[in-house]
Amino acid sequence: LDPSEIAYLLGRSGTTKNRLSNFSGARFDIKGVEAGGVIEIIGTPEERELARLCVDITLQQRNAGKVACDVVALETRRDICWLDVPNECVVFIMGAKGAMLRGFE
Repeated sequence: LDPSEIAYLLGRSGTTKNRLSNFSGARFDIKGVEAGGVIEIIGTPEERELARLCVDITLQQRNAGKVACDVVALETRRDICWLDVPNECVVFIMGAKGAMLRGFE
């Protein structure tokens, strides 16, 4: 990973890293931050798989929030819950800079 990706995954004071760890149950060991680096994901196979998905989606959010994912594959996961939200409510659910949505995590 390049240094900007590492910085984005760490977040301010490690908040993004901690959020991803709490969500997935896996532990993240980030090495070589200054010159780009490697993220070691530690946990059960299920935790590691979910953590990898979280990392992929989080890094995609750097590009104006556009995320590409296999929705059909995600729908079959037991650890993901889907909720239909009317278009007029999306702004409320997101909150200022995504704060409300992050609170649901």
